[in-house]
Amino acid sequence: LGMQKTGSTYLQSALKRNYDALLQQNIAYFEDSYHLPLEIINAHKKGFNEALIAKVRSIVTKSVDSKKQVLFSSEGFIGTPTLHYADLNLKIEFLRKVFRDLDLTIILYVRRQDSFYQSYYIQQIHEGHTPSLSDFIERLPIACLDWWNYINKFAQIPNVRLVVRPYCKKALINHDIFDDFLNIIDVQLEEKSSMIDAHVNKSYSETALKVAFAMNKILDNDTQK
Repeated sequence: LGMQKTGSTYLQSALKRNYDALLQQNIAYFEDSYHLPLEIINAHKKGFNEALIAKVRSIVTKSVDSKKQVLFSSEGFIGTPTLHYADLNLKIEFLRKVFRDLDLTIILYVRRQDSFYQSYYIQQIHEGHTPSLSDFIERLPIACLDWWNYINKFAQIPNVRLVVRPYCKKALINHDIFDDFLNIIDVQLEEKSSMIDAHVNKSYSETALKVAFAMNKILDNDTQK
C-alpha cells in the first residue's frame, strides 16, 4: 500500500519490469491498481461505487480461479495527506467489500513522521509549489500523522493478514524495498530484472532545491516542474 514517501514508485517500477517473472510464480501484478484509489473517490462522488467494486472483484476472482494471486500496489490506499487522510475509511470499506470472502494480505511500509514530513515538503517544491513552512504545516498538521490509528483501521478488515514494515533502508533486505517486498511474499526470482530506472523520483541536490523554490514563484505552470 505504501504509504507515501516509502519508495512506492520504485517498487511499482520493479513490479512492472518483473511482471512475467512474477506471473511464473502465479502472482499477477495489476498495474492499473496505482490509479484505483483515485477511481474509488471519483466513483463514490458519482454514485458508481458498487459498479467499481464489482469490476475489481471480477479481476480478483478470475485470478483466484486461475490459481493466481493478484497483486495491487498504490500508496493512495492509505489516504490523501492533504485531505488529512479523511478518505481512508472509504478505501478500507472498498477493500472490505472486494475481498469479503477472500484472503487478503496488506503490506504497509511506514516512514518515521519527521522524515516523512521533510520528504513530503520537498516533494511539493519538486512539483512546482512554493509553500512556506507555516502554510505547509497548516495544510498537513502533524497530528494527522497518526500511523498507529491508520494501521488499526486496516487491521479491522476481516480475513486480513497485516504486515507493517519500517521504511528504513538499513532495515530492508539488501537495503532494497523490492527485495524486502519479495521476501515478505516469499518469492524468489531467478531472473529478476534489476534495470530499474535510476531516475525514478530522483532527489534534488540542496542547491537545486533552493533554485527550484525561488524559480517556482515566477515560472508558469508549464515550466515550473
